[in-house]
Amino acid sequence: MEKVPIESMWIVEAKGRRDEARNSSVQLISGEEALAQVRRL
Repeated sequence: MEKVPIESMWIVEAKGRRDEARNSSVQLISGEEALAQVRRL
C-alpha cells in the first residue's frame, strides 16, 4: 500500500469541498453560524 502524504490528501479534500460549493451541492453557512451551531452542541 502506497503512503500518501497528508498534505496531498488535504489538497484533494479541499478541492472537493470547493467544487461542492461551486456547484451548489452543499448549503453554505457563515462562520458565525457554524460557531453558533457548535456552541449549541
